[in-house]
Amino acid sequence: GVLTVAIASMSYLFALTAKSEQALAQLANGILLPVTLLAGIMLPMSVAPQWLRSVSRFNPLTYIVDAARSLFDTTQPAWHTWLGFAVATVLAVALFFLAHRKMSSDNQ
Repeated sequence: GVLTVAIASMSYLFALTAKSEQALAQLANGILLPVTLLAGIMLPMSVAPQWLRSVSRFNPLTYIVDAARSLFDTTQPAWHTWLGFAVATVLAVALFFLAHRKMSSDNQ
């Protein structure tokens, strides 16, 4: 749902910004790989050094991943889920707005 809108909007924004397919691939990989690594998707941030955990807290995807994990781990507080949903909603709205703005400016 909400995360899908955010990812689709980000994809449109990248595609409209890039000048070629090669540039799009470089842009997407240059941003998405560090973001997914810092979110703790591939490796849990609990095994990362403290400075990297601090940096990961600036990554909105971190909160979304924590929310997904809290749905499966009943020992986690419920606010993890709500915080992740709120972050995903804000991210989706912001990226949708930016993609819409980019589309509108390219059509003029």
